[in-house]
Amino acid sequence: MTEVDLLRQHADVLFDMDAHGRLVRLNEPGDEPPPRLFLARGRRTQRIWFRTDVPAATAEACRRIARGLPRGDGQPSSGATYDVLRAVLAGDAPIGEEQCGPAYRFGDHADLHVDAEVRVIDEGSAHLLEPHFPYTRSVLAERSPVVGVVIDGRVVAACFSARRRSTAAEAGVATEEPYRGRGLAPLVVSAWRELVERAGGRPLYSTSWDNVASRAVAAKLRLIEYAETFSLT
Repeated sequence: MTEVDLLRQHADVLFDMDAHGRLVRLNEPGDEPPPRLFLARGRRTQRIWFRTDVPAATAEACRRIARGLPRGDGQPSSGATYDVLRAVLAGDAPIGEEQCGPAYRFGDHADLHVDAEVRVIDEGSAHLLEPHFPYTRSVLAERSPVVGVVIDGRVVAACFSARRRSTAAEAGVATEEPYRGRGLAPLVVSAWRELVERAGGRPLYSTSWDNVASRAVAAKLRLIEYAETFSLT
């Protein structure tokens, strides 16, 4: 898969779009609005998407700016990199939220020497999620595949499909605080990856630059950073 195809697939997994490629909603349970602007900046190219209410003139101005941005190099962008994009979008309405971080694809399997058993969570074992992951339990069908480490009759670390299509899925992972630092998060992400690939999909992983724990999971799994994503809401 080429870089541009990967950028497009990533956006398709994250968002529902209309026939014109405009962002309509987040691809997850509920009806949360998408960002007004979502940019994926790869090593060789970039792609940008807009919410349905962004004026056409604003979108075109942002596209011109995005084409002039430096390509991603695997490092966090400087605070000034997106200043002009912020200014143009703020000309229509105030910016309430900003997110920026790396997007990864999976490469070779990492050797994880962790003494814990990972279990696939289905309807028959869904009750194991209720103590610490009640929301995942309530949307189990939408979040499948779901895998977890079970200790004392309850899931204490889980990986699930935060957003999913038939061709790809985005990982979501969480570990209860008393069990952090034991390598459980990379373990469940690795098991989730295998299930997604077995079903014919592409596993994806992304986070924010300031989420040190999530980036550490990516490092332990030797994930390959292919883009920086940036969004304004």
